[in-house]
Amino acid sequence: MFKFNWKVLLSLHFLIVFFFVNQALMAQIKVSEVASKNSFQLATSKNVTQILIDNKDAKVIEIAANLLADDIFQITGKKPEVIFSVADIRSEYIIICGTIGKSVIIDEFIHKKTIDVSSIKNNWEASLITTVNKTPYTIKKAIVVAGSDRRGTAYGLMDISKAIGISPWIWWADVKPEKKKELYLTEGTHIQKSPSVKYRGIFINDEDWSLTPWIAKTFDPETGNIGPKTYTKIFELMLRLKSNYLWPAMHECSLPFNGFTENAQIADNYAIIMGASHCEPLLRNNVTEWAVDGREKSQWDYFKHPDLIKNYWESILKPRGKFENLYTVGMRGIHDGAMPGSKIRSERVEMMEKIFEDQRTLINKYSTKKTKDIPMIFCPYKEVLADYDAGMKVPEDIMICWAEDNQGYVRRMPDEKERARSGGNGIYYHISYWSDYLWQVSISPQLIAHQLGRAYDFEIKNLWVVNVGDIKAAERETQFFMDLSWDINRWRDGKANQWAIDWSLDTFGKKFGEEIGFILNEYYRLAWRGKPEHIGHTVYNEVESEKRIKDYNLIAKKAETLKAKIPERLKTAYFHLVYYPVAAVAAHNEKILLARRSALENKRGFTEKSKNSFEKSNLAFEKIKNLTEEYNKLENGKWNHLMNYKPRELKVLKEPISDLGLASEEYIKRIPHATTKQEYSDLMRNPLKILTLKNSHKIINKDSKTTIVVEEGLSVDGFGAYLMPHRAESYKDENKAPALEFKINLKPGIYKARVKFLPSRPTSKNDEMRCAFSVNNGKFIVKNVQEPEETYHNHHSCTWTTTIVSEACLDGYISKDYEFKSNGKTTIQLKMLDTGMVFHRIEILEVLK
Repeated sequence: MFKFNWKVLLSLHFLIVFFFVNQALMAQIKVSEVASKNSFQLATSKNVTQILIDNKDAKVIEIAANLLADDIFQITGKKPEVIFSVADIRSEYIIICGTIGKSVIIDEFIHKKTIDVSSIKNNWEASLITTVNKTPYTIKKAIVVAGSDRRGTAYGLMDISKAIGISPWIWWADVKPEKKKELYLTEGTHIQKSPSVKYRGIFINDEDWSLTPWIAKTFDPETGNIGPKTYTKIFELMLRLKSNYLWPAMHECSLPFNGFTENAQIADNYAIIMGASHCEPLLRNNVTEWAVDGREKSQWDYFKHPDLIKNYWESILKPRGKFENLYTVGMRGIHDGAMPGSKIRSERVEMMEKIFEDQRTLINKYSTKKTKDIPMIFCPYKEVLADYDAGMKVPEDIMICWAEDNQGYVRRMPDEKERARSGGNGIYYHISYWSDYLWQVSISPQLIAHQLGRAYDFEIKNLWVVNVGDIKAAERETQFFMDLSWDINRWRDGKANQWAIDWSLDTFGKKFGEEIGFILNEYYRLAWRGKPEHIGHTVYNEVESEKRIKDYNLIAKKAETLKAKIPERLKTAYFHLVYYPVAAVAAHNEKILLARRSALENKRGFTEKSKNSFEKSNLAFEKIKNLTEEYNKLENGKWNHLMNYKPRELKVLKEPISDLGLASEEYIKRIPHATTKQEYSDLMRNPLKILTLKNSHKIINKDSKTTIVVEEGLSVDGFGAYLMPHRAESYKDENKAPALEFKINLKPGIYKARVKFLPSRPTSKNDEMRCAFSVNNGKFIVKNVQEPEETYHNHHSCTWTTTIVSEACLDGYISKDYEFKSNGKTTIQLKMLDTGMVFHRIEILEVLK
């Protein structure tokens, strides 16, 4: 008979505890202003460390070492010297950094077993930071930073930079560090394993309204456009964010990346992997490069001019093929449009397969790697997706780069066959999108984490690239995207609601961090029911409109109060990263909603009230203009011409309009959810009761196949509920699915329950998003919540409330109505039968006969 040995069990317990405690310690770099017995001197009143690197190592190591030296100087006023030879050692405390197999010193330490790199060797972008007390040099102590590859080493140095208090946004958002007299690192070992996502990229897009005028008039007037000086700053930011992949700016307003021969070399110096956008194959910028040398737009046709196009691709692969690239393959129009040449799908599919062959031949010809090691992506974006679905054969080693629906919701997940591809899967994601939304980013960390966490579970983990627009309006969200892609488990599954708080604590300190985090989470919460560019078309009833103004003014007032308290060194950072987006978007909501109120009051005959509301709307607009002017003047004009309160001259962002023509017959038919006067009335009246996940609810689990998870921050109500695991099979029998239960009291009558979900997308093109609804243990009624077709906001109609439109991407929800009878006490049960659905509320409306 088996007998427990409690001593062995207890020893095992301590070993497990020791392992996890040790792992936790290994994951942190501790910094202090006070020396301890086991500390390494970075900078003291008398000494400063030196940074020793091998001059034969990658250029990015020298760049990162100099950045760290500059960062230490920013804090202490003492700058470490970067040296390349042990003969130049003068300090008793040395940082020695290098890449395994590229640094003679690091390899010598490995050979002599001075350091153990077994946990990172041959891994992707991993690093080891450890203290060495015994070296062959005349020093007291060394911090060794060893990288598995060139980026691993550079990221290790940036980890030290972050630990001492340097923000990635030290230059781009003026997050200036707190001054300290001395800096010490605590002895220990820090192991940074490989990132969750291999390629983590940004796409600079829609750069015409902010970045380009700022560069031309303020930052780089000599070039007059985006060029090497700007890209150097972008690459530095990427290095600090641990972003390793770039789609460069590509609109007609920008000079092409290939227009400066030094750009590609600078990118390689910073170890940035270069690519080009979803519609620009083989490192080309078609919109500005194709017309060069007399090429006609009509010649962009692979059916008629394959050799001309191949020569165009080959001419850039020849100089750039030697660098580290991730190639976009396939073909679309000259810009962001369909591939010309044939309107017959089968012919386009056959031609695309031929294009893949030709492109692979060209890439292989000029790359220094073997074909199997050359990363390539194919993006089935927009109309290309339909051609792909028609049976297009994409070579197995080419990565499929999926896209979300441009509004933050992943359009579809790869199926079993696609998940097994040797090339893997990636995603193209938006936090900024052309003329639709690009002024102030409002897509929340909670949505990003939920959607990309789900994507990750479906094996979309080789590449994540995010459209960041002009960078400056998207600082917070860009950092969250990179934080999540580096360590998916740190922020997914309900943890993202804490990110804004942690980020605020890191950026603005303990005294202000919690409150700033609260303000930002409220800012994100309110945006679920309308991004700034969308609210001119979004349907709000009068009660909701008033509450929206009140909620925005509350966080704007909090932000205003904090503005005076923020330390001088952080005032610009606070204005750019927190105060401007919160205060300007609050004023923007007030501008539109008060103008809407004014129109309603005028229609009802309340002339004076209408005039007063419209005057307040104008004052809100003036406040936005004044805030924008203040933004551009900060830091002695460093950011002059960058912020614009009306990108692309969108009417919704301009001055108030007094005659809005609300609720007239011609507009009712423009609302897809409202085909009758009654349905329009339902949208505009306030519900009798609103049941949210904040209210008392009960989760009833029927089996162990799935569970309902309630996550904070995942809707305008503050919570969202969804099924886990993400890859669970759909329920064929609704009786077996878990349920959400609500209990309410209603007077006897007939009611309508409007069940609302986030406008997420089904798992695949063949799946649905079914909701089962039951009252008082009655039969479940099953409906597909998802609209038959995706709804997209028309970019060019971002105007005002002259047209009220109800679309999922505007309203922030999709819904289904269920009619029921109640005699008093009422129990409602709701079941989600498919994964991907995110429930957030039930609105109870009395049926008016």
